[in-house]
Amino acid sequence: MIVMFAAAVFGGEHLTPKSLIGTVFLVCSLYYLPVFSLMTAIETFHINKFVWLAIFLIGLISWSGLIACVLWKIVATIQGEEEPGGLNNGGRFDWVRFQVRFFCGFVLGCLFGWRFVRNTNSFSTMLIASLVTGLVVGLVFGLSRPPDFWSRGF
Repeated sequence: MIVMFAAAVFGGEHLTPKSLIGTVFLVCSLYYLPVFSLMTAIETFHINKFVWLAIFLIGLISWSGLIACVLWKIVATIQGEEEPGGLNNGGRFDWVRFQVRFFCGFVLGCLFGWRFVRNTNSFSTMLIASLVTGLVVGLVFGLSRPPDFWSRGF
């Protein structure tokens, strides 16, 4: 949010090239896409501009906080704080199981990723969609630990 405002200020004073400012606004708008979608839905109720601005700022801060909490949990999981033993009790994160689950999730994500851009003729767009979806699904599968997943008992 601060980067987007800084780009607007520096762009208004012609201190940075317009292509860089356009790229910053594109990245920030993709990051805050859920907030912008919510604000578009709220605009249909024809509310006061002050209330709209308050909801918009609360939405920006809430979305950033939610992403921070998710990243905090990912780091805690990777460091082993979520394990039964924990790092303080000698527990370690099991990287082998993570790699196996990540690989399985990556393959599934790649197989489903092309569906997002199935009407395109560009091979690079299809490849990027498959790889990004593979990485996201791989991380979700890798960091998840279903109970009794590795046990051999039936």
